[in-house]
Amino acid sequence: MVYTLPTGKNRVLVGAAGHAPTRGNTTDIFLGLLPLGVRTAPTQQQLTVGTGGTALDATSINVTETISALIPANSFLQFYNLTTGEEYLAQLTADVSSGSVLAVKALGEAIPEGAVASNPGYLWDRSDASVDRSYNRATTQTFNTGGDEDGVITGASRTMTLPGIFYAKNAGYLNALWAAENGREVYVQRVIGGRVDMEGPCVVTAAPSAAPVDGNVSADLTLAFQGKPVEGLLA
Repeated sequence: MVYTLPTGKNRVLVGAAGHAPTRGNTTDIFLGLLPLGVRTAPTQQQLTVGTGGTALDATSINVTETISALIPANSFLQFYNLTTGEEYLAQLTADVSSGSVLAVKALGEAIPEGAVASNPGYLWDRSDASVDRSYNRATTQTFNTGGDEDGVITGASRTMTLPGIFYAKNAGYLNALWAAENGREVYVQRVIGGRVDMEGPCVVTAAPSAAPVDGNVSADLTLAFQGKPVEGLLA
């Protein structure tokens, strides 16, 4: 499954419009909080705020869809008003896997009817999504090799770095930060040119942020894949 933005929300609004699959500016990152003990890919679901919208300080959101797969408690959702471009943030207070009501922390602003969100959500305003691969090698020297070193690969690790501009309603970033602070895992998918390049469960190993007087406020992430990720070109 290739994760996508909510219908009508254009990624080009916040980034370059590349089309060649080998160009970095075609890269999208999707990220969602995983339930405890689960490492399988979440089912992406779009959620649309129902008739009348929600009020300031409301603790529930009615959506028009019937929820068909688990969205864990504490997940952040970023809702979009597709008419005005305004965005709104909500955080679940309970697991939801059926019905059409989301229990949320008291909302800091009203959310209008028709606003849409998706889970897993998009990780906005990243300036890089590089992956570093390391392979451990056990070596030995024998008479059979004339004393020359030989060896085998005994392990591998893969980390993804995600520096970018901080945005207060970036649900993808907030899910990663919440997971880091609470010892939880996230599911990450990197899409390049519309194709899944790499995905799998991750832990956050670093989350520095900066607020220099003469620069942008930024919030970076470093993720370590748990086990071997699924890779589109190697599958």
